[in-house]
Amino acid sequence: MRFNSTSVRAMGLYVGCALSAGSAWGVVIQGGDGSGNTAADTAAFADAFDAVTVEGVGNAVYLGNGIAIKPFHTAGGASGNGEVFGETVVGTQRLFEPDGSALTDLEMIRVANAPNVPALSIVSVAPSVDDEVRLIGAGANREANETMWNITGVGPSVTWTETNVPAISDAEGFKPVITTGNTRFGDKRWGVNQVDSFLEFQSNNAGMIDGFRTVFNENGGANEATAVGQDSGGAVVVLNDDTGEWELAGLMHAIQVFDGQPDVPFTAVYGQSTLISDLTLYQDQIDIFRADLNLDREINTFDLAILAAGFGSTGDFSTGDLNADGMVDVSDLAILAASFGQTSPGVDPLAALDGAQVAVPEPSVAALLAVGAVAMARRRRRLA
Repeated sequence: MRFNSTSVRAMGLYVGCALSAGSAWGVVIQGGDGSGNTAADTAAFADAFDAVTVEGVGNAVYLGNGIAIKPFHTAGGASGNGEVFGETVVGTQRLFEPDGSALTDLEMIRVANAPNVPALSIVSVAPSVDDEVRLIGAGANREANETMWNITGVGPSVTWTETNVPAISDAEGFKPVITTGNTRFGDKRWGVNQVDSFLEFQSNNAGMIDGFRTVFNENGGANEATAVGQDSGGAVVVLNDDTGEWELAGLMHAIQVFDGQPDVPFTAVYGQSTLISDLTLYQDQIDIFRADLNLDREINTFDLAILAAGFGSTGDFSTGDLNADGMVDVSDLAILAASFGQTSPGVDPLAALDGAQVAVPEPSVAALLAVGAVAMARRRRRLA
C-alpha cells in the first residue's frame, strides 16, 4: 500500500447522539463478515468482557468498589445522564499526566452503589512490544466485504477512489455499515492485536496520553482488530499467565489514520493504528481516587475524619463508604489506609499549608486508626 503521512483523530468525535436505548457498537475484526466475537470465548475472559459498558458515545470500564474509568473526552456518564453501569454518579475527577504537568484524557468516576458487574484489575507491569492484547469496544460495525481504494495526490490534496481491481489498489480495509439517518450501529465485540510501540499522543485536544499502539495488520488473522469511531474507552486487556485472569492494560482513546482516508473515524484501513493509554503510569492517581473522600487529590486526616464520623453505620460516599456496599466499616478504612499520605501528581503538597490551618486528628480519629489496625490484624490471622 502507498501512503504519505498520517494524522491522529480521536474516536467518538463525529457521533450523532440520536441513539435508541440499548444500542451498542463493536471494534472491527478482520475475519468473516465481521459479525463475530460478540461473546466471550472462555469463562475467564467473560469477566473482562462484562466489565466494559457502553456510556453515551464511548465506553467505561469497571474497576471495583464503585469506581470506573473512561476517557475525559467522551460524553455520557458523568457528563451525560449522570449514570454509569446504571448507577448514579456521585463523584468524578480528571487525571493528570504522569509528571503532573497538565490534565489528561482520563476521567475517574465513582457511583453510589456497586454495580452487579465484574471488576477488572489493572496490570502491575505494562505489556511489552509484540505482546498479544485483546481489544473490547463499542464502535461502528463494518461492511461484510473489503473495500479497495486508489490514492492520488499528496498532503491535503489526497483523493481516495474505490476500485475493484486488487492489482492496482493502494489501500484495503472496511467501510462502516450505515443505516437510516446516516448512523452507525453494531455490537459490543472483542478482537486481538499486538503491541507495536510505545508513544505519547494528543487525545482529542483533551491532553497528552502516555501509552502504546497497535496496528491493523492485513495478515493478522481472523480476530485481528482495530478501533473505530465510538470505541473510545474500550478496554485493552492482557492475560496474566500466573493467575489465568485477564487484566486491564489500557483504554482506547484515538486512531491514527492516513491523509485523505474517507469517513474517518469509521473506516478501518489496514495500517491504521489504535492509540491506547498505559494505565500503569496512572495507577497511583487511580489508587488515590479510590480513597479520596473530599476529592482534593490527597489522602490525609481530612478524609480520615469523614470516615471516622460515619464509622460503624450505614452510609454512602459522603459519609465514608469507599467500596459502595452501603456500610462504613473496616473495609473502607483499609482502602483509605492503603493510600494514606499520598498526593496526586499536579498537586503542590505544601499548597494546603500556605496561609491555612491544618487540622489535628480528633481523639475519635486516633481511636479509629487503632480499631482499624486491630480489626485488620484479626482478619489477617483468620485468613492465615
